[in-house]
Amino acid sequence: MNTIADTALFADLSHRARQRVDSLSTEIGVAPGHRLTTERTVGREFGVLISGAASVEVDGEIVAGLGPGDHYGEMALLNEVGGKGRYRAATVTTTERSVVSVLSIDEFRTLVVEFPEVADAIRDTALARSAANRS
Repeated sequence: MNTIADTALFADLSHRARQRVDSLSTEIGVAPGHRLTTERTVGREFGVLISGAASVEVDGEIVAGLGPGDHYGEMALLNEVGGKGRYRAATVTTTERSVVSVLSIDEFRTLVVEFPEVADAIRDTALARSAANRS
């Protein structure tokens, strides 16, 4: 896995569509202990872990781990796009040196409009995470 378009989330897209996804995102390297999101703050980006690992914390408790191909930040941005609020549901912190591919709110909006099948997969993940956070 080298880019965001190589992850499972985008596997069913055509080569040309995956190139478009790559053009929307920006890859950054981050050190262990870097907070990618902070619970109850305004969400400003969506990210996909290209390499490395991260922990997901809700109300001070680690509830999940993320690895290459996993995404984060979708819940706040889906709410932003839908006009229902935009606050982070969890804190996501890298646990090792990682590379993440990041999309701004506008880039994420473009992604969900141009690729509704990807938007559906992202919404499904958000619903599952939201349900898990309530239980």
